[in-house]
Amino acid sequence: MTHQQRLKTLDGFRALAIMAVILYHFFSRWIFGENSSLYPYGNRYDHFKYGYVGVQFFFIISGFVIFYTLEGTDGLKTFWIRRMIRLVPTMIIASLVTLVVLRLFDSTPLFPASHSIANLLPCITFLPPAVFAALLPGWNFDYINGSYWSLWPEIQFYFLASTLYYFDKRHFLRNFSIVSLILIFLYWFVSHVRVSGSILHIHVSPATADLAYRWLTVYVNLPEYLVYFSVGVFFYVAFKYHSLDQKLPRPVIAGLVVFILIFLYFGVTWQKYIIYGVVLLLFFSVIYFSRFVAWLGSPFFAEIGVASYAVYLFHENIGVMLIHDWAGNSVFAFLVPLLFIVFICVLCIIYTHTLEKRISEGLKRFLLGKGRRAPLQPVPGDVKTS
Repeated sequence: MTHQQRLKTLDGFRALAIMAVILYHFFSRWIFGENSSLYPYGNRYDHFKYGYVGVQFFFIISGFVIFYTLEGTDGLKTFWIRRMIRLVPTMIIASLVTLVVLRLFDSTPLFPASHSIANLLPCITFLPPAVFAALLPGWNFDYINGSYWSLWPEIQFYFLASTLYYFDKRHFLRNFSIVSLILIFLYWFVSHVRVSGSILHIHVSPATADLAYRWLTVYVNLPEYLVYFSVGVFFYVAFKYHSLDQKLPRPVIAGLVVFILIFLYFGVTWQKYIIYGVVLLLFFSVIYFSRFVAWLGSPFFAEIGVASYAVYLFHENIGVMLIHDWAGNSVFAFLVPLLFIVFICVLCIIYTHTLEKRISEGLKRFLLGKGRRAPLQPVPGDVKTS
């Protein structure tokens, strides 16, 4: 399998991730507490309670892809323009469509946050609602669609990776590893102190621990998710060395092992260990045993993967509202969410190849002109290549 075909397999990975997230949202997410009545079929099809791990899968893919993107981009400004062209237009469109559809048809309402025009602010800026709540006391802010929370960790990762990369390309991997380990340890430390009140003979007041925890899980929450991005970064490095027929240096092996161990540490349950194991196996396969995952690069999976960003932004609240109104409680109730999944995937594939593509190309011509990505180059930097 060629280099480009193996990268195409990543679109198949995105397809798996988005399917996991959708199944979670349509069958398992809304079955507890005050939301227990959102599914007419209740918990009858609650087989996807770990589907949220699909978001973590997306984070790993982002770590892989962003390092690849940084190497093919000629500067920090260009990188951020390209990222914003990719993210912002579809976010604006999805937020507006969700707002309009829910205001028109969600009469109950099932999702009050989707009715507020003010909630466009957190969506189109990618900032958490808590930031606007702090800036504008007395106002209640939320995401128009709860799925949008994951864009804020993505933006923070882009900032960290791009800053470190363009500050010192040669030593990016070393610097990124050090900063990531410090931030991940900080999150672990604060989380444990918040529960126990002390750790490593260090005592912290509950108020201080709660404040630090809130900062690290709400305002600057990248440390909570950074291990997933870091695993993706190291998988890209392994992929690059293998593509160039170069031996993987020991420091890279050590870094990959360390981040994988931390990744598994956060698994907690045996079900998540199995899922994490499958995710790791998929990435090792695309690097070293690509023929075994070539099917994920087929047009069926690739098309869904390419449109996965749009599917992610459009599907949840609109889909759950339709399920609530139309699914009923018969033995065939599961057909409504399945039909909607097919509908939203087809619609988003069409959108991605038409409107999104035209907007993206127009903005790129206006802001960047035309450019072409450079091929993979021998690995420079702070690790030996032999």
